[in-house]
Amino acid sequence: MMRSRKGFTLVEVLLVCMLISMLTATVISGISGGLRVWKKLSGQENKDQWTLLAFHQMRQDIRNARQFQLLPYKGSYKQFAFPSVIKTELRNGDVIEELGRIAYYRDAKYDRLCRSEVPFRHAERKKITSECSEVLGNVAKVKFSYLLGDSESQTRKWVSQWTEVFPPIAVKLDVDIENKDGEKETSSVLVSIPISMGAMLGHANAAL
Repeated sequence: MMRSRKGFTLVEVLLVCMLISMLTATVISGISGGLRVWKKLSGQENKDQWTLLAFHQMRQDIRNARQFQLLPYKGSYKQFAFPSVIKTELRNGDVIEELGRIAYYRDAKYDRLCRSEVPFRHAERKKITSECSEVLGNVAKVKFSYLLGDSESQTRKWVSQWTEVFPPIAVKLDVDIENKDGEKETSSVLVSIPISMGAMLGHANAAL
């Protein structure tokens, strides 16, 4: 009569433990990889959202630009300033609309894209870089370009400088953003300016 076998041998126990260890290592590796991918995508998504918000604000500002002879458009490859109607809070708490200058530029000291806003009465004595409201961080480089149209030859070309009273047809901004790994990615925004060359700023004249 044969005896019934009870329990497991040492070899079987070791084999089961080894299989469990291999499965656990595979699962942990998969989870860790998934977390790394999720963190990277999440960080990229957050960065893209901040970039989109910055571009949206700039787009709204430029599209609300005006034309005024005493406050011409000024643009270079690293900054752009233009006349616009801004809101100013008075000492008594009232908020009024008046002619002002809005500018975008890169602050090289802190690697950020800045927005400055000053009333017309202070624009002549205040530099564009005198104020900074950060709209985007980790900015390694910016490049503004301006679309110039020639009515006689019916041609258009991009230029890196703008000093005309009238606005360019469009403004383009290329931004190099640096991530935590030191890699740079370029994002761009193109904004058309819906102002005719002969348009004058009636609202600003009233504000003055």
